[in-house]
Amino acid sequence: MSYSPTSPEPPLPDPVEFDVVFRGYDRHQVMELVSEAMGSVTALEGGNPDAVTLTARELRENADALDVVLRGYKIDQVKEVVGVLHQRLGGGSPSLDPRREAIELDIVLRGYDRQQVEEVVNEAVASVDAVKRGGPGAATLTAQDLRTRAAGFDVVFRGYDEGQVASLIDGLADRLDGGSHPPNQH
Repeated sequence: MSYSPTSPEPPLPDPVEFDVVFRGYDRHQVMELVSEAMGSVTALEGGNPDAVTLTARELRENADALDVVLRGYKIDQVKEVVGVLHQRLGGGSPSLDPRREAIELDIVLRGYDRQQVEEVVNEAVASVDAVKRGGPGAATLTAQDLRTRAAGFDVVFRGYDEGQVASLIDGLADRLDGGSHPPNQH
């Protein structure tokens, strides 16, 4: 979805569709937010400001609070739609939390077991979040535990790319060890 900077307003997305990825925004939350924002845009542009239920500021705040889940909508696609809706509500271009990125891994003919990887990565991401909020003692998984569990991933037919998983695990382990850089993503 793109528009010319000379056009009077960005187009409304219709229909709104997002790709589902590993570690994306919660699908239910996104659709509720987008539906409410589209209703507010329609009301505002239709000359019925009393029917506006969501302001540009509220849209930005709600978008920043979207949960990242195991299987959710691709974050950059959601950000693009939210940006258009934010502009249409009169708020200019929003900036969502840049630290929240989708983790995308390729599925290859022979790779790491997807369920095992997803379980370990979810626990690692939760531990990284716990470390950010409460210090290293708040983590349920240490960097060493993460590396040990990752070393035991089964190689299966149609699994996640081993190199990408290794880079992701290394990045998460570094963050658990106190590093502040985001996990490597390919």
